Amino acid sequence: MNCNKIEILPSESELFQLQKELFQARYDANYYKSLHERNIIARERIQYKHDEEIRKLKRDHREEVEQLKNKIKHLEAKVKLRERQLFGKKAEKGAGNSESAKEKSKHKRGQQCGEKSPVKRDYSHLPVISELQDVAENDRICPCCNAIYADMDATEDSDIVEIEVEAHVRRLKRKKYRRTCNCKSQPVILTAPQAPKILTKSRLGNSVWIYFLMQKFWHGQPLHRAIQELSSHGLAIPVGTVIGGFIRLLPLFRCIYQKILEKSLLDKHWHADETGWKVFEALEGKASNRWFLWIFRSNSTAVFLLDPSRSAKVVEGFFGKDSKGIISCDRYRAYFCFVSKSHERFLIAYCWVHVRRDFLAIAKDWPAHEAWGMDWVQEIRHLYHLNNLRIAEKKGSQKFLECHRNLNEAVLRFKEKADKQREDTALSEPCKKALESLARHWQGLITFLEHSEVPMDNNAAERGLRGGAVGRKNYYGSGSVESAEFTAIMFTIIQTLLIWGVNPQAWFDSFFNFIGSDWEKPFDHFLPWNMTPEHRAEFFLKKPHDPPN
Repeated sequence: MNCNKIEILPSESELFQLQKELFQARYDANYYKSLHERNIIARERIQYKHDEEIRKLKRDHREEVEQLKNKIKHLEAKVKLRERQLFGKKAEKGAGNSESAKEKSKHKRGQQCGEKSPVKRDYSHLPVISELQDVAENDRICPCCNAIYADMDATEDSDIVEIEVEAHVRRLKRKKYRRTCNCKSQPVILTAPQAPKILTKSRLGNSVWIYFLMQKFWHGQPLHRAIQELSSHGLAIPVGTVIGGFIRLLPLFRCIYQKILEKSLLDKHWHADETGWKVFEALEGKASNRWFLWIFRSNSTAVFLLDPSRSAKVVEGFFGKDSKGIISCDRYRAYFCFVSKSHERFLIAYCWVHVRRDFLAIAKDWPAHEAWGMDWVQEIRHLYHLNNLRIAEKKGSQKFLECHRNLNEAVLRFKEKADKQREDTALSEPCKKALESLARHWQGLITFLEHSEVPMDNNAAERGLRGGAVGRKNYYGSGSVESAEFTAIMFTIIQTLLIWGVNPQAWFDSFFNFIGSDWEKPFDHFLPWNMTPEHRAEFFLKKPHDPPN
């Protein structure tokens, strides 16, 4: 055998050892391989969880950013709202930065060039006091030849309207007569009757009391300013004297107030509204001095109530259990609760101006939705236009029925458009909120369709509360419960007279002179709805309101 080709074979023990090592190596390889695979799976699981956490954090971050952006938009809208309330114009003609508003603002205020001049005011009803203006004696001599100007016995007349206020003492000299007969049944001395005075024991005449009543409750002037004005004319009156006189007049005015209330409850349609009022007298069970001034205005009366509560019980207490009709109001819940419990005695008519304000606020406070809001404002304007065309026609006429049909179709299209937009999931929150409010109050908003005598808005009540709002700003409210009652009564009497076009100052002057100190006298003929047209014409304002039908 060639030695180069000799194979050295391992021994049996070495072969066993090699097999053992091979098995161990394979075992270790499989172990590390499985361990590696487990590590890969664990790493992938950790990576997945990490990626999931990153995705969740990014998602949360995006949602938080979106929420913060929405919150910033809401806060910016609130800031714009507060700026409008504090510094903005009170008119609701459109969005502040709209093109139409900019175009309208180009015209200057006042008389326009080329336009017809307004009619001059007529003062022929005022008394005329003649006053002779003469030329100075030195000026009646010719400076050239010293000749004297001859008197032509003629004047050149011109009129100047003046006001002269003067406090004076009215000294009454009552004539006395002695009896010349022997009739013992008759008085020995006959004295002329006393001049009529509403408060017999007061030194102040009727004109002074009327002045204070008109200044405070018609013109909204605080009592101390009215007293200060009289002081400038030499008449100093203590404030306690005036307040005491008001309290003494309260029983008389309560009778008038009751007559007005009875008249109001006979009507079938009322405008209702309320506003805050301060009464600075502590009441048991009431923590604050915030009361509420309510108005219930019909075609013939305007009844005011001052109550500590703003609940539906006030409305229920006013109407009682027998009245029925239609209440025009805003969307305050108390009116809805009362109508719901009235067993169908009342219908509710919500105010379209408040709906318009919702869309107008969106247009002003949310610049991104200005076009959307103004589009709805124009839709409401179109409904007003169609309703104005309808009520301009005689009810039941062919033209009226045609206008009524056009209005119904426009309202139906309005509702379909609102429902379609409300169901849009992409609609922003403020827009959706306005449309949801519209849907909730829709039944009350369309009351005017079947009752053409009912206006689309509640402006009559809001205008009636304007005097109360001015008074609240100027004299802060009432100092006692009695003063609050007197305030509500005076607002009621004055605003009711204004509805009928009656001048309150002239009416009070005539009424005080008629009633005098005899408060038991019947005065029904002084109530404006009982007056004859000739009698009412004596008290008309220069620009009277249209009297009720």
